[in-house]
Amino acid sequence: MNIRAEYFAETGDEKTAGTIIIRKDVVVSVYSLPGYSKRTMILTEQGLKFCLKGKPDDFMPQEELLTEEVPF
Repeated sequence: MNIRAEYFAETGDEKTAGTIIIRKDVVVSVYSLPGYSKRTMILTEQGLKFCLKGKPDDFMPQEELLTEEVPF
């Protein structure tokens, strides 16, 4: 199964840079970004990070997500 989404070249960019397709079996981590409620960072096995348009549960089923509040 694949993740297909629009991505941002830089986290703070206003517009997306294009569309990307990532195999779910290479995804190590999916997390939201503080201050960007509709952007998700995805980390792959190879150490690549992508900032995708959407929330984490748009890309991974809720039961596969580990939700944790990190205090600042």
